Amino acid sequence: MPSKIGQPWKLPPGGVAYNPYEWLEREDEVLALFSEGDELEQALVGQPVEVILPETGFYIESGGQVSDAGRIVAKDGSWAVSVDEVRRPAAGVIIHIGTVEKGSPKVGDMAIVSVDKAHRMDTMRNHTATHLLHAQLQKQLGDHARQAGSLVAPDRLRFDFTHPEAIPADVLDAIEYDVNQDILANYPVAIVEKSRQQAMDEGAMALFGEKYGERVRTVTINPGSAFLTNYAVELM
Repeated sequence: MPSKIGQPWKLPPGGVAYNPYEWLEREDEVLALFSEGDELEQALVGQPVEVILPETGFYIESGGQVSDAGRIVAKDGSWAVSVDEVRRPAAGVIIHIGTVEKGSPKVGDMAIVSVDKAHRMDTMRNHTATHLLHAQLQKQLGDHARQAGSLVAPDRLRFDFTHPEAIPADVLDAIEYDVNQDILANYPVAIVEKSRQQAMDEGAMALFGEKYGERVRTVTINPGSAFLTNYAVELM
C-alpha cells in the first residue's frame, strides 16, 4: 500500500477517476509505482508492485464483490504487470496490485490497461445470482430474510441472510429449484441511474445499510414484470 501519498507525485484534480462501467481497455500513463510501501521510479521483473493511473475502469473490491483482475502492458510491449486486485487505500487514490511479469515499468510510461473480461463476466453472473437467491429466499421464507453479507467471486458466491431457524430440506430444495429456473429463464437486466430518493420510492432495497450517494444505479431483473423488479440498488 502506498506510504507516501502525494509525494513527490500529485493526484489528478479530484483524485483518480473511477468508472468501471464504460470500458475494459484503454491507454493510460503510469502515474506512480510502489512496492511494499516504497515509492519507485522503476520496478523490476518479478517484483510485487502497486500501480497508480490517472483513471481506472477496474472494479474496486466492495460490498462483498471481489475486485477485477487484468493486465497493464507497456504500449511498446516491453513490460507487463499482472493485476490481481484493486483497492482504494485513501480518498481519491486507487491502486492496482500485482506483479511485474516482464520488463521494467517506470513512472511516465504509456500503457494499455486491460480488465480481464472473463473474470468480470463470471463475477457479474454470480452477483446477479445473489439477487435471484435473495428474491427467492424472501418468497419462500418471508420479507424478514434480508441479505446480511456476501462474497461474490468469479468462481463462487456466499450469501448470508437473516432467519431465526434452520431451513427444512424441502424448502431448501424449492429455493434451489426456483433460483435455477430463474437462471434458465435468462431474464433481461436493466440498469438505470436515478436519484436515491426516486429509487427508494420505487421500492429499491439498499442493502447492508450502506451509505449511498445522491445518484445511484438501480438494477432491475426482468423489467416490466411484477416479479423481481427494482430490488437492488448499487452505489454509482
